[in-house]
Amino acid sequence: MKWEEIIAVSGRPGLYRIVGQSKSGILAEHITDKKKVLAPPFRVTALKDISVFTETDEVPLREVMTRMARTAAARPIPDKKASKEELTEFFREVLPDYDEERFYPSHMRKIIGWYRLLEPAGLFEAAGGSEEADSDQK
Repeated sequence: MKWEEIIAVSGRPGLYRIVGQSKSGILAEHITDKKKVLAPPFRVTALKDISVFTETDEVPLREVMTRMARTAAARPIPDKKASKEELTEFFREVLPDYDEERFYPSHMRKIIGWYRLLEPAGLFEAAGGSEEADSDQK
């Protein structure tokens, strides 16, 4: 599975992998249960296009999740149902300058849920070493 293939479909839980396209939408497969859906293009967001606001800039979701993987080596990632305080404490460690006015606990919960779905694919270890290579190619 490649990072560029992963999407979120509005109104549907979990994450999906793009498997094809048709005239009426994008054919996607849920990454855990492998059920296929046909999603209209206007209801799809590619994970590669998502960023987290910081006080100075935006950090791509891939980089946030790579930092989460590094942090997970030292401390456990909280459950997505954890308290607001636990979530903010964890994300202050992962992304110390995140914008508290635009990055809400609901966003943190969603990112933790996505991280747990994607972690078995090993996308974050690979991302850590190739992040600079990816930005050089842009």
